[in-house]
Amino acid sequence: MKFKHLLLALSLIFTTHFLSAQEENNEEDNTINSQFDEVIEGSNNYQDYKVVKRYKLTQIQKNTVNRIESLKEEIVTSNKTIEEQKLKIENLKAELNNTQNNLNQVTEEKDQISFFGIATDKGTYQTIMWVIVFALVLILIFFIYKYKIDDKYFW
Repeated sequence: MKFKHLLLALSLIFTTHFLSAQEENNEEDNTINSQFDEVIEGSNNYQDYKVVKRYKLTQIQKNTVNRIESLKEEIVTSNKTIEEQKLKIENLKAELNNTQNNLNQVTEEKDQISFFGIATDKGTYQTIMWVIVFALVLILIFFIYKYKIDDKYFW
């Protein structure tokens, strides 16, 4: 008979322990607002005041402080990330400006040709070359014409 009472007592202890453990986990999972609502609803009335159990207030205080600390850590982490990203953006902008300047310089050098030690545009260079070719062709035609005229008199 004592064994049955002992077994019954142990089963009640384990059951209440598991239920209270689940209740504590539930309280931690709830939001702070719902925890306050639960404390207010579970409190007793005395005259026109609410009587709240002290351990519930301390539990809510601990949960609130923990949540505030975790939010502060999140804010600090987010601010660090933002600062790192700002720094990275500034570095990338500077690198982009440098690359753009190098590209402009290379494009200018590519579009220019040194003609008699003077840097000229490709269009100007082509015009000068065609004028020279045209002048040489005219000179050649002039000399061929002169040669034919002079050749008639010698034969």
